[in-house]
Amino acid sequence: MIKILYIHGYKGQPNGGSFQKLSKYAEQADFGGEKVEMHSIDYDENDPYKAVRDIQLYYYQNDIDLIIGSSLGGFLAASCYWTRRIAVNPCWLPSVELPKIGYEGPLKGYESCESHMGHFCGRGDESLCIGCFAPEDEILGLKYKEAFSGMFPQTYEIPGGHHLSEEAAEVIMTQIAPKLIAGFKASEGPGQIVSDGLSEFERLMHAQ
Repeated sequence: MIKILYIHGYKGQPNGGSFQKLSKYAEQADFGGEKVEMHSIDYDENDPYKAVRDIQLYYYQNDIDLIIGSSLGGFLAASCYWTRRIAVNPCWLPSVELPKIGYEGPLKGYESCESHMGHFCGRGDESLCIGCFAPEDEILGLKYKEAFSGMFPQTYEIPGGHHLSEEAAEVIMTQIAPKLIAGFKASEGPGQIVSDGLSEFERLMHAQ
């Protein structure tokens, strides 16, 4: 069984349209004969550190194979160090972008998360996070692709705009995800090192 966890974007819903699209194409994907079980969770948009902890804990408690996060969910996914993850049109600087779309909550937590992004690149984590960018993204465009790829070099271009399209969902689930999971399964790698629990993750998360 392949288990995939979806993280929605700002003001999204755990089982909303993007989750439904990914689930649809998960049924059509070839994961080496294994069935796919889709998961999703909600998170506190005002507390990114708690959101990351909750996602990370869910990942290990439920033996998740892959996280897929979109927009703000993409940023949170990328922040989940030592997990296998895809960031789709990630909102790379939430402290800058969220106020533009109506967010009035605290920004300090996002600024802190932004400053820690890539903390474990060069030690193996850079191979676990993959970016998917839509050239026709009407909200972010490709302005953060270079910053992302400077930390996590493996990126793909996907069709559609900022919000996950049918075409993008199909590409991610039937082409990108199976290839990634096959690669991850071939090498257990650093994605397994914090499987002993959240306390170890928190030690890594806040290491200086």
